[in-house]
Amino acid sequence: APTWDTFRDKGINSVTTLVSLPVNKRLVVATLSAATTLSLASGLEIGDELHIFANNTTGSPFVQTLPNTGSFTSLSGTSITIPAYGVVEINLLCIQTNNYFLRAV
Repeated sequence: APTWDTFRDKGINSVTTLVSLPVNKRLVVATLSAATTLSLASGLEIGDELHIFANNTTGSPFVQTLPNTGSFTSLSGTSITIPAYGVVEINLLCIQTNNYFLRAV
């Protein structure tokens, strides 16, 4: 049986890009000034999820592409606009090995 220390940390990873996102904690806060490619540093386990808060630090909105091919199935289309000085949430759920549902709001 798993012990509490085998579960992923509920802390926060802070990043400045969506490329190669760390998966050792459930929450990622991304401070962004432009769109980047979303990818994971390593795979999540089945049933694990990643909550990404993408914070636009600029005075202009930008369009963030959402992956919708290969390992990713987007339930929110192929992009989302992050408003000027705004935040969007991107959630990833691992539904099977290296296969993810993505939702952005």
